[in-house]
Amino acid sequence: MSLEHNWKEIQAIFEAANVCLIASISPDGFPHMTPIGSLQLRDDCTGYYLERFPQALRKNLDQCDRVEVIALDRRTGTWLKALVKGRFSVLPALRLRGFAGARRAATLEEQERWLRKVHRLRFTKGHALLWRGMSEARDLRFDSCDPVRFGAMTEGLFQLRQRL
Repeated sequence: MSLEHNWKEIQAIFEAANVCLIASISPDGFPHMTPIGSLQLRDDCTGYYLERFPQALRKNLDQCDRVEVIALDRRTGTWLKALVKGRFSVLPALRLRGFAGARRAATLEEQERWLRKVHRLRFTKGHALLWRGMSEARDLRFDSCDPVRFGAMTEGLFQLRQRL
């Protein structure tokens, strides 16, 4: 799937996902999946996420910078419509592969963007415990993208998108 030609569609799928999974490689060679809600994609086929709690991910990326990021559109409407029709009308999941940069200080703009995303939950106790103080970030640079296939439910989407 071409990143540059399909980046707007890729961004839309990741935006709908709310939480992504970042796969890294542990020191003993096993894959390790970490849920990340703060991932943001930029317009130039790169992204970043704010890093506070994922200790294993941090350790893994400090030793091996390869990553795979999976976004799954979890919206009920997307799935209910697909289940009724027997096919998806939009790609329900994508896999981006690439590299993670070194940890760095998050910019004020990145921190504010994150707080705007979770603003509607600001009155909860968990908001302060989980999402305030996100002061570190890690950049991601992607080099490939593949749709996640769901058998016959996504088959027609790939025929229509031969350029992907």
